[in-house]
Amino acid sequence: MQTTQSKSDRGFRRAMLCGLAGFVGCLLLWMAYTGGMPAPESQGRLLFSCLAPAVATGLIVRDRRLSWPWIAVLYVVTAAALLAITVLPKLKEMG
Repeated sequence: MQTTQSKSDRGFRRAMLCGLAGFVGCLLLWMAYTGGMPAPESQGRLLFSCLAPAVATGLIVRDRRLSWPWIAVLYVVTAAALLAITVLPKLKEMG
C-alpha cells in the first residue's frame, strides 16, 4: 500500500523527459543544419532553454494525473510562452 508521501510523482518526471527530448531534438537539428556540434556554451544555453519550461511544466502538473500527450502539449505551450517572453523585448529594441 502506498501512502501519499511514498507515491512517486510521475508528472514531474514526464515533464523533465519532455525537456530532455526537446534538448536532444534541438541538438540534432542544430547538428544537421550546421554539420557539427555547437560550442559548449551554446549547448548549455540550449539545455537551459529546454529544461526551464520542463521545470515549470513539472510544477504545474505535479499533483495531477495527466496523460503523456497532455504533459507534452503543456510543455510546448510553456516553452513557447517563455520564448515569447524572452524574444519580444529584444524585437522591440530592434524595431
